[in-house]
Amino acid sequence: MPPDLTRPQGLIVSVQAPEGSPLRAPGVIAAMAEAALRNGASGVRLESPEHIGAVRRRCPDALIIGLWKRTLPGSSVYITPGWEHISAVWAAGASVIALDATDRYRPAGEDLAALVQRARSEDTAAHRPPGWDLLPALRRELPAGASLICEGGIASAEQARRALELGADAVVVGTAITGIDLQVAAYCQALG
Repeated sequence: MPPDLTRPQGLIVSVQAPEGSPLRAPGVIAAMAEAALRNGASGVRLESPEHIGAVRRRCPDALIIGLWKRTLPGSSVYITPGWEHISAVWAAGASVIALDATDRYRPAGEDLAALVQRARSEDTAAHRPPGWDLLPALRRELPAGASLICEGGIASAEQARRALELGADAVVVGTAITGIDLQVAAYCQALG
């Protein structure tokens, strides 16, 4: 059954691994994504066309939120920064494309409005995730039927539940579930 793109709900697992990690192999990412989906996740969030394609082939009906992190000269925008990145993520099989929707200067001077029509932006630089205070306000301001997805800083099942209680339809959890590299390093650092 194809994913419901109009109203994603529940848990979306961000399945990513840092550069240099043995977990970054497309087959490993695809296996972790399949495990998340088999165990109840409503979708996965993936970085890079290579990983999106691997998961799409392994899980053809999955809700895939795709992005591509690219560091480019002259711009601090790195989440799917330009049209070529949007096109590559879409071509790889993303159901939804995640991109930086701030008003910061984009590579090659591309304008956000040219990439996403009728996009609205709000400066949230002073906020630290998760945005507990933003969720109720966004829920009130969004049009009926619009999906509200909370992403960033969710470190426990209790926090995920809180996000839903505050108005989110879905919650993206990454490092707390699939961030083995960062989690092990944090434990080792804490243990001395």
